[in-house]
Amino acid sequence: MCQCKPGHARDSRGVCIPMASCPARSDFAIDNTTCPANEEFTHCGSACEPSCQNPNPEFCTEQCVAGCQCKKGFYRNDENVCVSECSGAPQSTCDNVKCPAGTECHQVPLNCLLPPCPQPPPKCVKKGKFFLPLKQCD
Repeated sequence: MCQCKPGHARDSRGVCIPMASCPARSDFAIDNTTCPANEEFTHCGSACEPSCQNPNPEFCTEQCVAGCQCKKGFYRNDENVCVSECSGAPQSTCDNVKCPAGTECHQVPLNCLLPPCPQPPPKCVKKGKFFLPLKQCD
């Protein structure tokens, strides 16, 4: 799995950037009364909050994150707002891809520290010929 160099994180495009350049989030609240709509304060939330770009993060650190996070059933959108339904086209996954005979669907998840994390589209590859795209590494 490709990782950013120390002191860097992946931005919403999957590019490694200095952590000082990361956009501000609402993680600095002291309690639930200061969280925006559809968010709640947690002392130990997930570092991989569900987002419109990645509604079911599969891989995540076990890092505790204190701050405002979307309430259950809500997802953080590209405008950093928690919404119950994401607008735009649904993210394409292997669940909704039909591959030709002799091929199978593969989608390599892209992990990042700050959602949203756009995911690469699924691809049909010859059965038994799955490989990682090396050009995504920095």
